[in-house]
Amino acid sequence: MFAQVQATGTISGHITDASGASMPKVQVVVTEQQTGVSTTMATNSSGYYSVPLLKPGVYSIRATAPGFKTTVRSNLTLQIAQVLEQDIRLQVGSVQQQVTVTAGAPLLNTETTDLGNVISRTPLIQLPLNGRNFAQLGLLVPGTNGGGAGEVRSTGNANSTDRNGANIVADGARSSFNTYMIDGLNDDDQLVGTVKVFPNLEDIQEFKVQIGNYDAAYASGGAVVNVTTASGTNQLHGSSHAGLEIRFVHQSRGTR
Repeated sequence: MFAQVQATGTISGHITDASGASMPKVQVVVTEQQTGVSTTMATNSSGYYSVPLLKPGVYSIRATAPGFKTTVRSNLTLQIAQVLEQDIRLQVGSVQQQVTVTAGAPLLNTETTDLGNVISRTPLIQLPLNGRNFAQLGLLVPGTNGGGAGEVRSTGNANSTDRNGANIVADGARSSFNTYMIDGLNDDDQLVGTVKVFPNLEDIQEFKVQIGNYDAAYASGGAVVNVTTASGTNQLHGSSHAGLEIRFVHQSRGTR
């Protein structure tokens, strides 16, 4: 459970009618658009709903209640360790009538006070990285730097390591105080004070560097580097090097 909480996000909100009164027992369906996986719940007596343990991705919310038009909000981007607030006001009408709202610009985070930024999949794949080290992109977050002498040193005997470029110093704290996580699991190298397991760039969906005001559950004194790996979708996709020919062949009972 600890691992799931650290690597997932939450979608929550308040549902009201046209007059602003809270609406209990409204059916809320939260669906990840890439996989079609849905979570269904009902608002409580005060009209609030909260769907936790959602992996980062693009979601839609569907709210239905007898005597009111169905309201759908789609293309909502949920980032790692984010609480995404979506308040919904239902309009009087039949359930068969539908109001669809498509999300636009990224929403302001009004639910948490943590400081930091999310590095999305696009720069991970497109930017050239010496050594294919994802942590180098963590230095794009305001308030971070690479530390002294450009290298990470082990505890005690000060022997340098080959993990140069993985060092992140946030707001003057020691790099050995950082916490590294992959899908909610601790990824700290206790001897060196940096990343223990380096995931392949293609395996990363996104990662977040939090430099302050984060949840005490992380038990960290420096930056928190939280990585989430990519998962499958309901569409066939992939990548290849230039000039590589790819063929998909269906075989059934000896036919081709």
